[in-house]
Amino acid sequence: MSTIVLYLTEAGLAELVHNESMSLGPVQLTAVHIGSAHWTPAPDGDGIVAVTALVTETKIFSAISGMVLDNNRVHITVRDTSTDTYGIGEIGIFTSTGTLFAVGSWGSDIITKGAGILLLSFDLVVSGNALTSLTVTDLGFSNPQATETLAGVAELATQTETNAGTDDQRMVTPLKLKVYVNQLQATESAVGVAEIATQIETNTGTDDQRMITPKKLKAILQMFVPTGLIQAFATLVAPAGYLVADGSLQSRTTYPDLLAALIKSTDVTINISSPSAADITWNAHPLQIGFPVKFKTTSSLPTGLLPNTTYYIVSKTTNTFKIALTPGGTPIITSGSQSGLHTAISAPFGDGDGSTTFGIPDMRGEFVRGWDFGRGIDINRIFGSFQAASAINNIPRDAPLYVDVINPDGTSNEAQITNYSQDSNYSNVHHSTTPIGQFVRPRNIALLVCIKY
Repeated sequence: MSTIVLYLTEAGLAELVHNESMSLGPVQLTAVHIGSAHWTPAPDGDGIVAVTALVTETKIFSAISGMVLDNNRVHITVRDTSTDTYGIGEIGIFTSTGTLFAVGSWGSDIITKGAGILLLSFDLVVSGNALTSLTVTDLGFSNPQATETLAGVAELATQTETNAGTDDQRMVTPLKLKVYVNQLQATESAVGVAEIATQIETNTGTDDQRMITPKKLKAILQMFVPTGLIQAFATLVAPAGYLVADGSLQSRTTYPDLLAALIKSTDVTINISSPSAADITWNAHPLQIGFPVKFKTTSSLPTGLLPNTTYYIVSKTTNTFKIALTPGGTPIITSGSQSGLHTAISAPFGDGDGSTTFGIPDMRGEFVRGWDFGRGIDINRIFGSFQAASAINNIPRDAPLYVDVINPDGTSNEAQITNYSQDSNYSNVHHSTTPIGQFVRPRNIALLVCIKY
């Protein structure tokens, strides 16, 4: 928005000096006069002009509004709601005493008013601090130019000015901003803005316009490479995102996701059950029969339970479970009293020091066997537990055949058969009861087994 600059007159300056020296109070600006003449003000070195009246005065506005913006600038607003039509070639500001305080004129009309409303704003700028003793009639419609620190009016930017982004005076409308932003849409070859994909859109993987945040990317990667995944690698060191599954203690702060995957823990309630088996309440717990669990408390557990002692789940419902000292053992009965807050912890691979560290599986030199999970083949097997090797008797297909020979004294022994055929007149034909050998290890190759964190 252009600023209309007026010049202080000698008479106006004299009134300012007089009022201040005589302690008469500030000079009050009360009227704006306009004229049709065009002339060029001739200010002196201090910006003062020796003019006392307009050349061709055409209209007087006694209803003005404004404010002193700082020590050398005052803002004036004039409003004309009449249907008069005219051009403005010169402007004069008058004080309450009738003194021409400031004046300005231009080579052509600065504005031409039609039959509509005129709202004219302009600034008076002078050198020094001459305006410290000045007031302006305030009728509530002052409209100074808007700045970063002053509320006011401003011209709207065009779309071209909005797109260019170099104009610091004009205002940008929401529509033009939207048009500009839409032009900045990011593509594979251009930097710009883009909408963030939802988790569903990320999981679907068909949208080629929206951006994926690190959080949503992590969530979808969990679907394919979940935390806690055991994987063998033909490398000497663990790949990025993995730890060697060596049974070591790890930092709970450094690996919070792995901690959450391996250790389940929450506050629980324990009933005083005597003479029945105790129920531990853990709503919607993830534990299964055979899981190890231990308890911590801020005060005391019921009689029958000890803190930091490993128990095993022997039966469960959706929200409760019973425990025993051994897998598949007799459920524990609680009695006595209890107090404080109890916490149940299930950490098949160890919970470290319980506060800063936790354990991970040790897969060095081990095979993986599918957990029984209630099938009944590997009964009472504890999840995550070690199992020693077992011998398997092996008798080759071409091993010698024997029959049982009954001796006269009633004893028996094995006699090897040669040239045996299906129609031979022998009964109870069998291989030796003595195993030929024991084989417990299949062919294998050693790789580095790691766990995803």
